[in-house]
Amino acid sequence: MICALSKPSRRRAGVLLLMFAGVSLSLVFLEGSKQGWYLVHESPLFAAFVAISASRLWESGNIGARMAAVAQAAIVLLGVAILVHIAGNRNLQRQYQPAIAFLNDHAGPQDLVFARSEFYFGLKCRTILRDDERLGVLSGRRANYIVFDSDFEEQWASFQKSNPPVYHDAGQRLKLEYREVFRNVHYRILKRIMSSS
Repeated sequence: MICALSKPSRRRAGVLLLMFAGVSLSLVFLEGSKQGWYLVHESPLFAAFVAISASRLWESGNIGARMAAVAQAAIVLLGVAILVHIAGNRNLQRQYQPAIAFLNDHAGPQDLVFARSEFYFGLKCRTILRDDERLGVLSGRRANYIVFDSDFEEQWASFQKSNPPVYHDAGQRLKLEYREVFRNVHYRILKRIMSSS
């Protein structure tokens, strides 16, 4: 909003554009994993561009331009409403924290847990965590606990086409050596109950 009200900021939109290009290019060429959550680094620049654009459209006095400015504001408000709704679901408290609590209560420092890296922040003993989407087929490790979430499930399902040997080997291991010990809407935890022969 400050950008929209500040004429010097609007005059320096070219500098913002250069900053945006620099951040975008660094994410494209220097950041290896190309994960969507790194777009947070561009969000302030996107917000500045929307504010400048809406301000210029509104000041033009053209009815079409003003309608475009109102549409931009409506899109921003819709995004905020979606974030408020997501925050209201309290997924951290209702899904993530119970899964973390289960692992903290059952997994010890001698155990190995395959789960997404987000579990690093909640585990008491962080050294037990490995983010191994191939479930140890390539590394030879056998996890005591495996945490599946929707992202892990999608990655796992993709192996059926992209890497059938990994899918088959890990699938056999899951059937023979593991059983489900925890489940909620977002997470499913399997425990190793027997050693492979």
